[in-house]
Order: sequence, then C-alpha cells, then structure tokens
Amino acid sequence: MPKKPSKTRAERYIAGVLSGKIVTSKFVRLACERHQRDLSEGHLRNLKFDPVKGQHVITFIEQFCHHSQGEWAKQLVVLEPWQCALLYIAYGWRWADTSYRRFKFVYVELAKGNGKSFLASALGVYELIASGEPGAEVYSVATKKDQARIVFSEAERMVAASPALKSASSHFATTCISPAPRQSFSLCRLTRIRLMVPASSSDRRRAARLGRLST
Repeated sequence: MPKKPSKTRAERYIAGVLSGKIVTSKFVRLACERHQRDLSEGHLRNLKFDPVKGQHVITFIEQFCHHSQGEWAKQLVVLEPWQCALLYIAYGWRWADTSYRRFKFVYVELAKGNGKSFLASALGVYELIASGEPGAEVYSVATKKDQARIVFSEAERMVAASPALKSASSHFATTCISPAPRQSFSLCRLTRIRLMVPASSSDRRRAARLGRLST
C-alpha cells in the first residue's frame, strides 16, 4: 500500500485542537471545526481547499524571511504551529469556480510580544513578491504613523537580510508625492509596479490641512 503523506505542522495543530490535546480559545477551536467540516461539505457551497496554496505562504516565509532583532537576529523564521494553521486555512480555502481566496479578512488578537507585527511584515513581503497579484499593494495602517511604520520597517529589514528578496526588489525607499493639491500620500515602492504603505489617521488630517491651505 502506498504510504500516506505525513501531515504538515498546520494539519497536526488543527488535529490537536480538535482532539483536545491542544488547549486554545473558543474562536480558534471554532475555526478549526469549520475547516474540518468544510473539507467534507465545502463543495456543496462552491468551496475547495488547496493545501499547496495553503502551504506556499508558509514555505515562503520560512525560506526567505529572517529575524532582525533579539537573540534570533539574522536567523530564518520558523513559524509556530498556530501561525502555520492560521496561514494554511486563510490561504488554502478558495472558491471552486474562480480559485479566488475565500477569506478576505482575518482577525488576529494576541498579547503584546507574541509576534503580531513580525507576522504582518512577513505577509506584506509575501503579498508584494510571491502572491502572484499584479500591481500588489500592501497597507500597514494604525492610528499613529509610528505604529504603522513598525510593520513597514520590519519588512524593510526582511528584504535587506535576504539576497533573494533584495534581487526581487528594484527600489525600497520612502517617498512622499503630492499628485494634486488636495492629495498627499506617503508610500514605499518595493518594485516599480508594487508598493507598501505605512499609513495612519494623521495622514488624512494632514491631507485635509493641505487642502485647506491650497484653497
């Protein structure tokens, strides 16, 4: 008999949550239950699960993204099992007729110091370089620009630390442009046709002030 392929870390985590071996929150358990249920029933609702696409983002992060601070600085990232499960589910589920991603929004709530910004930075780099989206745009948004720039700056360091990512990017510098008197944007271009933007509510207020001054 052919040997069954071994489960991925994401699949082992999901199985552990469903069996009760891994204790987690109510909503994480519900997400795992939905995933397992839809594997057998999803086709009735025009859903399909593509494990290759679910694993692709995980593989990209672990092959190309480095830590930039602390004791693991310069080392390649090894995602936690729960991170693998999150990405596996979010990127693996597709609409059967279009192959577009099922999930447009993902809500992640973590205590401080558990890698929210780092994961967001890695996903930003992935979306810009490896997602296959033409003219990809990534926005890091917070109430204050300094907060938004945390994710932005970490993404910069990830690119700088990886020869492969550096070769994939032709330009990586903060630029301010004002295409019209009433508009003001802060952006970072990762390539000539892609951009990554740290943005905040202060940008809107600044743009409004510029508009008033120009009238």
